[in-house]
Amino acid sequence: MVVQLSLETDDIAPTEESASGAICLDEIATLSLLRSAASGLAPALPAFIFFSAVHMDIGMRTIIEDYVHGHMRKLALLFLNSAFPWLVCLLCVFAIFRMMFEAAQQ
Repeated sequence: MVVQLSLETDDIAPTEESASGAICLDEIATLSLLRSAASGLAPALPAFIFFSAVHMDIGMRTIIEDYVHGHMRKLALLFLNSAFPWLVCLLCVFAIFRMMFEAAQQ
């Protein structure tokens, strides 16, 4: 997808559609990150981290469901797969907000 981005306005104009005709979550996160580049990167980082965690969770779930055999092992790995990306996401967002608030206090 080729995107024209105007930093003066909030206009994001795709010049060509993706293969499925829809914008996926990664493209939305990337566009959100690019949009906020002119006004500062910090507000877009939590959204980017959230969409990265969703992408990691879905991708690893598919691999576990396809290639892990054994009911209990699959359940344990699916639980850990659901917990790990969200734990990383929460820790990263907490760290970003902490840095933002500390910078604002100085």
